[in-house]
Amino acid sequence: MDVDEVLPGGRFLWPDSLGASYGTARFIDVGQTLITTVGPQQGQQSQLVAVDAESGSIRWQTPVAGTVSCATAAIDAALPCVVRNPGGTARVVSFSLDSGAIRSSVDADTATLVEVSDGAVFTVGGSQSGLVISRGTPNDLDAAWTTTTPPETDCVGSGDSHSFEIVDGIVYYSSIGSTALNAVDGALLSNPNLGGYEALPGQGFAGVLCAMPFPSDGYSSIVSDRDGAERFRVDEDAPASPWLVSASNSRPYIGSHGAYDMNDGTELWSVIGGDHFSLRRIVGDIVLGNDSDTLSALPNRHRGTVVVDQDRRLLLLLGLGR
Repeated sequence: MDVDEVLPGGRFLWPDSLGASYGTARFIDVGQTLITTVGPQQGQQSQLVAVDAESGSIRWQTPVAGTVSCATAAIDAALPCVVRNPGGTARVVSFSLDSGAIRSSVDADTATLVEVSDGAVFTVGGSQSGLVISRGTPNDLDAAWTTTTPPETDCVGSGDSHSFEIVDGIVYYSSIGSTALNAVDGALLSNPNLGGYEALPGQGFAGVLCAMPFPSDGYSSIVSDRDGAERFRVDEDAPASPWLVSASNSRPYIGSHGAYDMNDGTELWSVIGGDHFSLRRIVGDIVLGNDSDTLSALPNRHRGTVVVDQDRRLLLLLGLGR
């Protein structure tokens, strides 16, 4: 589908106001319907657009006044989106998946992102008191609970990226730092200095532990259970990212350079690589790592991928150069 079919001379934009500000194009998959926005240029979302997932034809398009950030799932056949008008006020507007008609519209001046999980609507935003996260319904955004977390943290950053998701009964928000809440009651689970989190299905979560000044030997990781209790820490480490991983109580924690018993942090195995080597991703029972370093005799980069399983058996070694 060409964008000119929707807005001549325009461009597709991610239904996330921050992503759209960079000109990123992306769809939200809500089953038989794909949702995106279009606008005349990056950062200017002017229409919400629904596309038939099978045929690629336009199902409907609805004008929006301001920036748009939508949930990645629908509730009651409608998609909630944070629509912030040029004057700065925001509302959570639910659009019918069938027609694009507005089902509900609720004031939400502090909201920046919205998500749907377990038959509920979750919102996140900021205030002078700190980060504000709520759980409710499309018509009553804080019907279940609202939690405000204090702004004090050792995490620093530009805030030019963010994520908001609910995984395994835990609400996660990440931007400059990361916050984890119990999805049922809104209880704060995370350390105030948690950064760069990874959800560990069935086990809890992990992330780097921010510190100021920056540690000369690098950040440590902090591994927590599903109730937020700290299990252990690993020095000079960052968690690998699980992908296509089922919930498990027995899976080890995978950090930058090895695996650790989830109960007490005992090292089970380790991988030694170059100065910049790190295990990065877990795919099922396979762990992927990569190395990027400068060879002393060559001007170009030394790049490689190491693949091991969780018992430390080497499965694949690619592109390690000469």
